[in-house]
Amino acid sequence: MLPLLWGVVALLGAAVDNEPGPSGLALSAALEGGVVGGDGVLGLSIGAGVDTEPFSLHLQAPLLLRVVDAGPPFDPALPSSCAFVRCEELLSGERLDPTAIARLIDEVRIFRPGDVFHLRAGALTATLGAGAVVDRFTTASSWDRRTSGVFAALRLPWHALRADLLVADVVSPGELTAARIELEPLNEPWLRLALDSGVDVGAPVDLVDRHGSQAVGSDTRALTSTALTAGFVLLDGAVDLLPRLELQATTGLSSDGGRQGSVGAGVGAGVDVGVDFAVIDARLKLTGTLGTDGQRRGLFQTLYLVERRAALVGAAVGGGGIARVPAPAGAGLDARLEASIFDVVAPLLRLHLEPATGANVAEVGIAVDVESVLVSLSILRRAFTGADIVGPDLERQPVVGALQASWRFWGPLSLSLRWLRLPRFGSPTGLRVDDDVLLSLAANAVLVPQ
Repeated sequence: MLPLLWGVVALLGAAVDNEPGPSGLALSAALEGGVVGGDGVLGLSIGAGVDTEPFSLHLQAPLLLRVVDAGPPFDPALPSSCAFVRCEELLSGERLDPTAIARLIDEVRIFRPGDVFHLRAGALTATLGAGAVVDRFTTASSWDRRTSGVFAALRLPWHALRADLLVADVVSPGELTAARIELEPLNEPWLRLALDSGVDVGAPVDLVDRHGSQAVGSDTRALTSTALTAGFVLLDGAVDLLPRLELQATTGLSSDGGRQGSVGAGVGAGVDVGVDFAVIDARLKLTGTLGTDGQRRGLFQTLYLVERRAALVGAAVGGGGIARVPAPAGAGLDARLEASIFDVVAPLLRLHLEPATGANVAEVGIAVDVESVLVSLSILRRAFTGADIVGPDLERQPVVGALQASWRFWGPLSLSLRWLRLPRFGSPTGLRVDDDVLLSLAANAVLVPQ
C-alpha cells in the first residue's frame, strides 16, 4: 500500500447548497452544558466517522451528567445511577431501549442524492412528493424518543422511474414504512403519475403509559394512507408549472373518536410553481382537498411518532391513542414555499389546514450558511383554530421548534448553540414540552488523504 499524507480540515454540518464534505476520517469531541428537562447538565459528546465517495458512516455518543436536579425529580423506578446521569433518553420505562442504541448512528450514506441509487440512515426529515402521505416527517419529533430511520431512492431512465422508500425506525419498522413510485407512463415528459403509500401496522387504539410504551396485549390496528397523483407539466425550465390531481384514501382512523376504524376517501387539486434563476431557486406548492369521514391528507407528518404514542392535548381524544383521533369530513388546504437564495439562505413557510381537530399546522424555518457560520431555525405551531396562530395557550396548543447555530472561530474549533422545544415522554406527568438549551465547544476535524 502506498503511503498517504494526511491533512486536517474543519468539519461542519450539511450546507445549504448540499455540497459534499471532504473524504477522510472524521473525529469530533464536544464539551456541552446547559439545561435539559429542567435540569442543569454538563456533558461530553464523542464522534467518529468515515467519508468516502460512495459511502459514509458517522457515530455520535453523547453523555449528559445531571448537575442540578431542578425538578420534576427523576423517576424513582429508574436505576439509582440516573440521579447523576440523564438516562431518561436511554431507557424505555425501566428498560434499555434498542431505539436509543440505534440513536448512536448519526448518519449512514451510500452514494449521493441524484445517483441511480442513494441511501441515508440516521436522523431524517423527509417529504414524499407533495406530502399527500408523508409530509415533513422527522425522526426527531421527541427529545427522548428520536429514532434512526432509513431513506432510499432509486432513479432509472426507464419511463423516468423514481422510487423512494422511508422506514421511520430501523428497530421498529412497523411503526411507519412508506414508499413512492413516480414515472412517465407514456414516455412523454408532460404526464407524470405517482403512487404514494404508507402503513403503521400497529397504531395504538388505547392510551399508552407515560413513557410512551404500549401495554402488552393493548388494542392496536393498522393505519394506511394512499394517494394516486397525476401531474401535468405545462412549463419545465427557468419557470416550472405543474398542475396536480389527487385521489386519496385512508383506513383505520376513527371518524368520531370511537374504537372502530373506518375507510375514508378524498380528492385534491393543486399546482407546483418553480422559479430557477441565477441567484434564487424557489418552489411554491398549493393543494386544496375535500374528504369524507376517516380521511386525512399528510397523515404521517412531523409529529406523527409522538402522536401515535399519545395524541397531543388538543386532539380531543376520549381515552385513546392516534387511531382514535377524530377525522371528520371537510375541506383542507396545504400551502408551502421553499427557496434557496445565493446558495446561502434557505427559507421555508408552510400552512396546513384540515378538519381533524388539532391537526392544523403553521411552520416557519430558515437555514443560513455563510463561510464559518451555520444557522438553522424551525418553529412549528399546531392545533390552532381560525386566526389564533400565536395565542398564549401553549399547553393545549403547543409550539415546538429547534435552533442550531455553529460558528467555526479557529481551525477545527467551533462554538455551537442548540435550542430544542420538543415533546418529552417519561416525566411523572407523562408527556410535556420543555425548553432545552445546550452550549457546546467542539473540536471537529477530518483527516484527509492527500
